[in-house]
Amino acid sequence: MTRSYRKNTLRTFKSTASRFAAVFAIVALGVGFLAGLNATPIDMKESMERYMDDGNFYDLRIVSTLGLTDEDVDALRQVEGVRQVQPGYSADLLVEVDGDTVVSRVHSLPAPENNTINQLEQMLYCLVLFLRQRVRHRSQLHQKAI
Repeated sequence: MTRSYRKNTLRTFKSTASRFAAVFAIVALGVGFLAGLNATPIDMKESMERYMDDGNFYDLRIVSTLGLTDEDVDALRQVEGVRQVQPGYSADLLVEVDGDTVVSRVHSLPAPENNTINQLEQMLYCLVLFLRQRVRHRSQLHQKAI
């Protein structure tokens, strides 16, 4: 590299130092933002895993279109590694709320003294709040449309 070329390069950097600093800052900000975005899913997954473990949430859900018999439930209890089995029922419903139809899913729960799986009371509370908010929002949209 010739001496005049180096001199010219240094002179260019000196004359455009503020522009160089601005570009450097924008790139540094972008790299930091990308690093944060890459770390977020890992942290969220670990946080959710800890929350589910603390609430003793189920690890496996078995669903049958024809339903499971008592013999099927007993067979599941006999599988190696299975600590608990909690059979239940669920149904998809269309519920009329203030003249509006809302799609809902209902799950059966055992009596509180027998319920050792799915101790996610906060999650159920949040779900109820979410559904109430959605019903209110739909009824407000329905009123605006009228």
